Amino acid sequence: MHFSIDTVPNKKYLAGASINFNKNDPLDNSISIFDETENKTLFFHLGIMLLNFSKYRCFYGENYIITKNMYGYNILLYNSDNKITDRYDDHTHVFYIDLDNVIGNQDIIISEELLNNENGTIDGLINTEIEKRKEFPNFLKYKLSQYNAPKLKINPHNKNKGSYTVKLPPRSLVMLTVYLK
Repeated sequence: MHFSIDTVPNKKYLAGASINFNKNDPLDNSISIFDETENKTLFFHLGIMLLNFSKYRCFYGENYIITKNMYGYNILLYNSDNKITDRYDDHTHVFYIDLDNVIGNQDIIISEELLNNENGTIDGLINTEIEKRKEFPNFLKYKLSQYNAPKLKINPHNKNKGSYTVKLPPRSLVMLTVYLK
């Protein structure tokens, strides 16, 4: 824990990629796997996502990491823009993913897992007026743990329709898994 506290704020790059995180509460800057409700945090979900990149060679670019595995490709896209304005769309990054060299003529399935302050954290599930989160009954804590996950979408893709497009909001990341037959 002490190593993480000392190291993470001082390191801009971790394994060749820089992903910046902002928290709503500037006083709460701790990195933890579980929160006060004994629930998984953003860092837990990010760790699971990054585990997919630990066994195979990775390719890094501006706001993305790609690796090929046994069943397809994993692509991690991130938008660390932290400007907070009323014009949300001004800070949304649009990624165009061209898979022509990979898929040939076949149709494929792509899963998207979106992780941000609304998806993958209980802050997106619990009303902000509730302050005593430690005192939740165990049944409610269990229910929260079942629903607290990145937002998952499964999409088909046909290369004849053009590039696969992802619109990524500010302070978010998405892991795409391209499943090959």
